[in-house]
Formats: sequence, C-alpha cells, structure tokens
Amino acid sequence: MVSPYQLNNAHVVRYADQTDSVFWGYFDEQGIFTRQGFLDVDAPGTAPSQLRVFVGDQSYDVYLQDQLLARDVPVHLPAGKAESGRPGGHIGLITSRSSVAFTLVEVFPLVSSGQRPLARPQSTVTPASSPVVAASPAATAPAGGRTTPVAPTPQAARATATPLPANSSIIAQGAPGAWRSTFRGNMLDAGWRPLSGEWRFSNGSLVQEDATGFDLAIAYARAAFQNYSYTASFSHDDGNGAGVLFNMPYTDRLNGAHMVRYSDRRPGGIFWGYFDESGKFVGQGYANVSPPGDARHTLRVVSKATTYSVYLDDFLLAADMPLQQDYGYLGFVTVQSSAEFESAQIDGVEQLAGPSQTPVGVQPLTPAGAYGGSQGFAEQRVVSGKWEVEQGVYRQTSPNPADYIFNTGLYASDYSIESDIFLPEIPEVGGGFMVQMPERGGKAGATVVRIIKGGQGLFWGVYDESGAFRGRSSVDIPAKGEGESGYRLRVDVRGNSMDVFVDGEPVIEGALLPRAEGWIGLMAFGGPVTFGNTEITIGQAP
Repeated sequence: MVSPYQLNNAHVVRYADQTDSVFWGYFDEQGIFTRQGFLDVDAPGTAPSQLRVFVGDQSYDVYLQDQLLARDVPVHLPAGKAESGRPGGHIGLITSRSSVAFTLVEVFPLVSSGQRPLARPQSTVTPASSPVVAASPAATAPAGGRTTPVAPTPQAARATATPLPANSSIIAQGAPGAWRSTFRGNMLDAGWRPLSGEWRFSNGSLVQEDATGFDLAIAYARAAFQNYSYTASFSHDDGNGAGVLFNMPYTDRLNGAHMVRYSDRRPGGIFWGYFDESGKFVGQGYANVSPPGDARHTLRVVSKATTYSVYLDDFLLAADMPLQQDYGYLGFVTVQSSAEFESAQIDGVEQLAGPSQTPVGVQPLTPAGAYGGSQGFAEQRVVSGKWEVEQGVYRQTSPNPADYIFNTGLYASDYSIESDIFLPEIPEVGGGFMVQMPERGGKAGATVVRIIKGGQGLFWGVYDESGAFRGRSSVDIPAKGEGESGYRLRVDVRGNSMDVFVDGEPVIEGALLPRAEGWIGLMAFGGPVTFGNTEITIGQAP
C-alpha cells in the first residue's frame, strides 16, 4: 500500500465474495481494480485459513495453506517507478461482505544481512490462471519452527565500548548455586547497569516502572557466565512484554545479546532470538502461551556450548536453538510494560530438577505419600505476592487486598491438605488453599477454600476460565477464646468432591468441584498471613 489511508496503488489477495476462489491484483492510481489471476478453491467456511504473500521488488508469490497459488506475479509500479522498482509499502487487512476474525498477522524480512534466503514452501498446486515460472532467489517461509521478528529499537554503535573477550577473568562457569540475585541496597553498587528505562529496587525486587518505552533493559555487570542455567521469576504490573537477556557481549547496549520475552503485541505469546551486531533483532521462534496477566512466571534459559533451550513455568518451549555467542552478561528487558523481577539465579546446565517436557495439560500425578513439614516442598514456587519461607513456615507479607498464591509443586487427584493459618486483626485479610488448579502459574479454573473476615467465616468458590471468582458457599466460624490464635484448616479432596474442616470440626461436606485433579497451593488475600505446620498427604484422603 502506497498510503495507509486509501486503496489506490495497493495490491490485494483475498477470497472472492461471489465465487469459491482466491484472486489477486492491484488498484491503480484512480482506485480501479485490475485482476492479475485467480484460482478455484474450496469454500473457506469457518475453518482457519492462512494466506501468505512473499513480496519482492518486481514480483510477488501467493500461497494458501502452504500451497502455491501464483508465483512471480508482476508488482504494479506506480508512475515514475518503472525503472527504480517499488521499495515497499504499508500492509493491511480487507474484507468484502464478510465478518472475519484475524488471529495471526506476521511480517518478516525475506533476506537479512549475512543470511541465506529462506526456502520456499513446497507446492502441490499449479494454477492454470497464473503459470509458475522459474523461481528467483527470493526467500520465503521459514522452514521448521515459526519465527516472529519484532521491530527493534536500533542501537547506535559507540566506538568507546568493546565486547567481552572470551578469555575474560569475569566469565564464570555455571554450577549449582553459582549466583543468586540480591535486589537490595544501591543498585549500582549491587552490580546492575541500566541501559534505559526507570529501574529501581523495591521491597526485595527489581522494578522497571516505564510502561511506554521500547527495549528498556538492564544488565548485571559483576560477572558473565558460560555453560549455565539462568532462571528468573517476574510479574507484570502493566502490559505484557517483559523477559530476560543473556549472553550479552556488552553492558551498555543490546547488540549481540540473546533475548526471551513475552510479546508486547500478542499477550498470549513468547518469542526468542538475538540482536545482531548492528542491534537489529533476529527472531528464532515463538510459542503460543496463556497471557501472563499479573501472575508471577518463571523463565529458564539453559545455555550450552552451541545451543540453548527455553522453559516457561517448567515447561519446555524450545530446545537446541542455535547460539550466536555461548557466554556473556545477563539482564532483563521490558517493552511497553512495567514489571517486577523478583528473583534471578545461575546454576549449572545439569540443574534441571523440576522442568517437565510433558506437554501442557498432560501433567503426571505426584506419587502417593506425605509432603511438607519443616523441609517444605521440593518444587514449591511463588505465583504471586511476597512470600517469606523458612523451615516450613510460609508468610505472605504484601498488605494490598489481592489474591496471592504459593504453589507447592504437587499435582494430585485424591489428597488431604492442612495447615495452621494465622491472620492479623484486619477484617478483609484471609487465607486458605487453592485446590485442583489446572495451571501451575495461574488461578483460572481452580477452586479456593479461604478463611475470611479475619477468622469470622469461611467460604469456597471457583475461578472461571477468565480468572473471575464465582462464590459457591460460605459458613460462619465460632469465635476464638481469649488468648487463642490461628485456625487449623483442612481440606480432604477426593477427585471432584471435597470436605472442609476448621479446628477439626466439619464445616463443608461433599462439595462438588469442577475438576478431578490439579495443582495444590496456599493462598492469601492481603497480608500478613502465616501458614505453619503445613502437611499434604496424597492418596490417603478419607
């Protein structure tokens, strides 16, 4: 499109609204359409369809569902452009007498600097209306995994800086407990170097507060790492474009760094890749995931000699992606988002206890047995909130009125969970359990049982698919005697039903649950809320 505001001199490829076909052509300077070809195809119906157009200076190719419809169709050149060719233009979407949902729109360069052209998809269709001729060396669709390049913020080269040399003494090899973040004190003294953005330490976290900027980054300059596992946990306060940087050659620019982050343009997506020597981002792949919301999520990158792998909340997203550099500094990044980075650590590449390559939704059950006590839970994780954990005592300290979740890392169907819950004398604060959670990192679809009103009652309910709470029932709890404190809450779960006890007395019996298995967690509404003597017995619920 020459102009984003009119169709004049624009090319179009679309389904016909009058016949079962796809056609292609262009609008001339006066807006009159000229058809360049068509092909009869199956009616689209309501099933997903994918159109792809590969555009060069002089011609373009058209594919439908990976089948070639037309190759080397001449590009219409506006007046005065016949010799110089057409440099490009805007892109858009179009409908005619139709209601359509566009679920995925991607643009990527056919040829990048220093890269060979990508191979055209194989075709099974040769349309008579637009003959296929010899292919030019133009590139086409990526082979294998899909890539999602994003528009980078160009980084100007600065002659004063040099990349980290391979023999630098500050390069440390990954090992168990090699490094743990400490987000306290003076940020510069702690080794953090902001590249851009509004970074600061706050309540033991590293916060980036600018929700409008692009490629707002920070690097840890005290050490660089090689052959390591990098784990970072963070939550979004605004937007959904936060992530991690690793193998950074510089601490003052993004050039050469690898990146994994949530997409600011597509809430349900994570992508990965690297910035080339000029600072231009090159995508290496992406995955569709649940939008991050305000929940805490954990990214893990395992960087080896020539490849790296990406995990989100212990699920493998990408394995053996090629590295441009196998060592460097690490950092964080946000795009049009404010975020709170709560922890980061470096371990050895063998420190992978916990990550599961089981597909999402096919989570194996935790073996029967007793869990908890003073040792806590081996795979426990903070989902949201400020949790202090010490010798099996869990304390959520954020006072703001919101749901805060601590996942025990246990996934079961039949079990009993119980804990001593201590609440402050604040009516709105409460605490309890999350049971049969479908997702380890979110509350959508889960059931909650919680003591409310500072101990005056108990309720239970479920969160729907959007995460909105739907209350089911509530009961009053007898008041505590003078000098007494805390409540012993127990929930016995048997598949899709449960019984609830407070201080040994039954308060809810035979409540039906929407799911028959799931993750098990602690939850606090506001704070401070303390959980002590927490025990989970799997496979032995009465």
